[in-house]
Amino acid sequence: MHTCKPIIWTIALPFTRRRPTTMNDLFRCALAFSMILGVTAAQSSAADKARTVLNDGAADSNPHHRREVALALGLLRQGDPSTDLLRKLVSDHDVQVRVAAIASIADLHGTNFIPELNRALDDNVPEVAFAAAKSLWSLGQPIGKQVLLAVLEGDRKARSNYFRRKYRRMMRTFSSPRGAILFALTQGVAFVPVPGAGEGLSALQALFFESGFSPRASVAIRLAQDRGPEVQAALIDALSDGDWSVRAAAVQAIGMRNDPGLRDHLVPLMHDDSSHVRFRAAAAYLRLSSMQ
Repeated sequence: MHTCKPIIWTIALPFTRRRPTTMNDLFRCALAFSMILGVTAAQSSAADKARTVLNDGAADSNPHHRREVALALGLLRQGDPSTDLLRKLVSDHDVQVRVAAIASIADLHGTNFIPELNRALDDNVPEVAFAAAKSLWSLGQPIGKQVLLAVLEGDRKARSNYFRRKYRRMMRTFSSPRGAILFALTQGVAFVPVPGAGEGLSALQALFFESGFSPRASVAIRLAQDRGPEVQAALIDALSDGDWSVRAAAVQAIGMRNDPGLRDHLVPLMHDDSSHVRFRAAAAYLRLSSMQ
């Protein structure tokens, strides 16, 4: 509604003067009202487009697209209608889609998804069950802590039998140098959390693991919390970069800056050829719209 403030003042101004209202005043009011309706319609249209992009992506036959949607949903606010797509994606037939959906639920602190996470604990694929345990633990659920303790104890205690067969493959991830570097990098970004908004860290982490992710793109992430005008201008300019990873990182950075004034710059990216960019742009637009 920032755009509407000067228009509203245009409406009110004639009536603050101590003189009869003229036809010119009424014409100005009618014009201002039509401008407000136009702004509101444009905003509604962009929001509808964002939701359509996410809905279509969640139903796409390409599992890579469904995974990108699952990750992007972690940027939204709790209670946003589009987060309900996670209920479908957390039981997707593709393993990576299920893991991504679970990670986004944790980013959203989505306690309303606890039943889905409990079911995911029994998933036949270890990565999915382990992701569910971590998410449940982050949401303060005792079962999540119990499963993680079973992982830590390994073969030393009988109670770890439930999870013993499932955890061995995941342990390799924690010992990989790239995983350690990524953890340090994402922790160093230090995004400022917004109450009720997803942290989007799962979507951020996924970018760093993508083949072809550019060092220039990592710079966009690093500078995301710098509020200087030169950084903001650079991020906006990066939205039209020829490198998909730079565009995706710029979208992610703009979404996590939590500045509603940057929202409209994301609208053209909802049509981007890259799924990494397209779904993040839709989710980031809805995130910033909810912060007005």
